[in-house]
Order: sequence, then C-alpha cells, then structure tokens
Amino acid sequence: MRLLAVALVATVLSGCTSPSGSGPETVGGPDVEAVTAALRELDPCALLPDADAPVRTGPFACRVGDDPALTVTLGVWLDPDVPREVIALGGVRAVSTSSDRHCATTLLTGADLGIAFAADTARTGLGGSLCALAEDGAIAAVDLLEKPERLAASGPRQDACELLRRAGRDAGIDVTEDTELRFGPNAGTGLGLCQARQAVDGGWRTRFSARITHTRFGSISNERPDVLDGRDVRVYDTGDGCEYGWRVRESGETAPYADTVIQLRGDSCEEAAKLASALMPSDTDPSPSVAPKRPIVLPA
Repeated sequence: MRLLAVALVATVLSGCTSPSGSGPETVGGPDVEAVTAALRELDPCALLPDADAPVRTGPFACRVGDDPALTVTLGVWLDPDVPREVIALGGVRAVSTSSDRHCATTLLTGADLGIAFAADTARTGLGGSLCALAEDGAIAAVDLLEKPERLAASGPRQDACELLRRAGRDAGIDVTEDTELRFGPNAGTGLGLCQARQAVDGGWRTRFSARITHTRFGSISNERPDVLDGRDVRVYDTGDGCEYGWRVRESGETAPYADTVIQLRGDSCEEAAKLASALMPSDTDPSPSVAPKRPIVLPA
C-alpha cells in the first residue's frame, strides 16, 4: 500500500467518540523514545502464543488466521485530535473500534502509541465475534506484557522513524523541517512505517516516509528494477512522489513474506535515491539503545 495521503482520512483505528470528548490521555505522557524502545524490543508473534501458524508480515506485525484474521501491531499511532472512549481492560487502558468487517482493541502505551489487536473478515455479520476475537487477544497480552523480557524480538531492533532520521542525516536532508514524524496508524504498520507529514490546505501530505516490511522483493509489477550503489533496487514513481526499496535480508518467513525490505520515499526519484544511498551502509544497524518504558501499557 502506498501511503501518499493528501487529505486527512479516517483510519481503521479512529475510535469511538466518548461522551466527554476526551482522548486516550497519552499526550504529555511517557517519553516517546522510552515508549518506542519498549515496543521495538517485542516480538509481535510472542503476543499470540497459542496461535497456529503465525506470520510476521513485518518486524512489528503478526497475523494469524485467514478469514477472520487477527493482526497484532506494535506502535500504532493514535491521533490525539480524534476523540476516543478509553476503557479499562484487564487493569490497563485501552480503546476499541469497530465496523461491519473490522474490530480492533488497542492497548495504550503512552506517547500516542499503542499495541493494536485487529480482527478482519471479508464476510458480513461477524461483528460480535470479531470484537470478541480482538478483545480476547488484547486481554491475554496484558498478562504477557508484565514480563516483557520473555517477549524479546531477535535480530536488529530498528524502528522506521529512526531509519528515516538516519537517512536524512547522512544524506544532508532535514526530513523534520516543516514536518511531523508519525508512526503508522493502522494494522500492519505501527513502528514499521514512519511518515514525515507536511500540512497542506485541507489536511496533510506525506513529504518523506520510511517503511520496513516483509514481502517478496521484486514481486510488484508496477515497480521498475534499477541498481543503486551496486545493489538491486525497485523504484515506484507516481509523478508526485518516488520510492526506492531494496532487500536487506531474509525475513525468516515463507513467501510472500520471505524478504525484509526497506522503502524510502521523497518528492522526487533523485531525492529518494539520495536517501536510500545514504541509509544502505547502515541499514542493518539497530536503533540507539534507550532505557525502555516500564510498565509498557498504561494502568487503568
């Protein structure tokens, strides 16, 4: 999915309006770096310990099932300007959203981030069972998160915003100028997506972005192959934005999620190539070590 939004759109985690109009009370909460560090340490599939054949669709997302499917995503961004009703769930704060084919329960961690359990189906009439699936997953995770050291991820612990900042620094491009960096707001993105969002009339647009995902490199037909600094890349040019992607390593999953791929976006292919070239020498380096937030979720 190409996140080239030009206007403000509703996300799958937009939430229900509370009677008081209050939000999830994460603004001004724990330091974002400590929250991010706590989340990027986790293996998302470890939050679904009893699931059959879980699939890591990215370093921060794990999916089980087909229809319905349940996806747990670490570090989803909750827009503080969107009213949500905060509920107590298993002794912690959470928000819940639902539609005809989707239901999500998100555990709040502070810094406008959360851990989302999203159930989806292509069928109709499963609303109640979808919400039960999402809520049961979230409740079970609350107990697991009391001992996060048992949920540790393997491999380099990288988040997309740190990679985007690193790429900009080494390329001499200030990706934060007149922008706000936001992690992904919906299922499957979270810490694996970072958007440098720039305000425009009527909403915002993505000025830069970085994404870490699991896919089969070279499988998308509308990407053109190229070579950058001796490495195979795929280029996706929309005319009003351009993205460079390359294979970093094997993901440990089977096709179609067999490769870990990094994608960097700029307004032009020249700009995207400059960012990609700058990041490639350090694309397997972990994000800086920061003391993680404890406890990870917010007590009710």
